[in-house]
Amino acid sequence: MTADVKVTHMLASEEGSKTEVHIAPTGRELVQALRGLLLQAHWHTFTVLADPASATSLRSAELWHVLGAAPLHPTLVALPSPLRPQSLFR
Repeated sequence: MTADVKVTHMLASEEGSKTEVHIAPTGRELVQALRGLLLQAHWHTFTVLADPASATSLRSAELWHVLGAAPLHPTLVALPSPLRPQSLFR
């Protein structure tokens, strides 16, 4: 897996130059990691509760294909917006 790496140089007033590194996995890498975890746990049938933006992203062909490939059987539930505690605990 590769990660999106962004290096930023920040100038501090008296400390000279500092380097800050941000490592952010892509959406596909996160879904692949989740898939690996679910397979190791033998948790093949599961439900993903997601906010509307995340649900839309997960429904993309690239991400859903990784998450829904056999032997996994996911169900995606888009939660209403705005999210209220009553939406989850019924």
